[in-house]
Formats: sequence, structure tokens, C-alpha cells
Amino acid sequence: MPIVEHDSLPWSQTRPGVRWRFVSGRATTDVAEPIGPGITMFEQAFEPGCGVPRHFHETGDEILTILEGQAEVLLDGQVRPAAVGASILVPAGAVHSFRNAGPGRLLVQCVLNVNAMRSQFLEDPQAVPAAY
Repeated sequence: MPIVEHDSLPWSQTRPGVRWRFVSGRATTDVAEPIGPGITMFEQAFEPGCGVPRHFHETGDEILTILEGQAEVLLDGQVRPAAVGASILVPAGAVHSFRNAGPGRLLVQCVLNVNAMRSQFLEDPQAVPAAY
């Protein structure tokens, strides 16, 4: 049984003020690549004010769990706060976005029930989400 020590995983920067590290699975932008069963799990760290622009995952439900900090989450047109200990359940195809709404770091654990995460963005994927 493999045991993954999260602190030993390398961080990669995805956009200014945002980093991620994968525990399982991967991200892809190849729309021709088949997405199959499995689990993708990663952590994302956000500096204050930074986040993920509006997007959806055509395949795979997602669970976002707040491990540290305070988030503001947009899901299907509704904006809600989320803090440590909260999980956001995002069905496949649901438009969602979130950003760090607190003064410190926001750390989010993301789990999808597919072997690769493919995101389709509704705006520039490098954009910083404004206050909703």
C-alpha cells in the first residue's frame, strides 16, 4: 500500500498567486484524450485575493475541501462563504469558481472521480476572479 507524504510533493505554479501539487491523477487540456475511472486528488494553495476563474469539468464530480483559510465560492450562480472543515460538492458540468477571501493562505484539497481533471474555462484561465 503506497503512502504519500504530501509535504514531499513538489508544488507547481498554475497562475500568479496559485500553486498546486498532485497526489493522484493529473490535469489535461487535451480534449481528445479519453477520461476514465479513477481518482484525481490535488491540493491548491492561494494567496489572498487569488483564485480559480469560472470553469466546469464535463466529466467527473468534484469535492473541494477547505483545509486552511477562507474561501468565497461561486457554484451555479450562487455565492457562498466556505471555511476550514467545509466541503463543496460540485457535480460534473456545474460552473464553479472560488477565491481566497481571507487575509492568509487558502489551502483547498480537490478530489475528482476520474483519472484526469480536464477543465473548460469560461474566461481567461490566468485571470484573477473578482469579488462576486
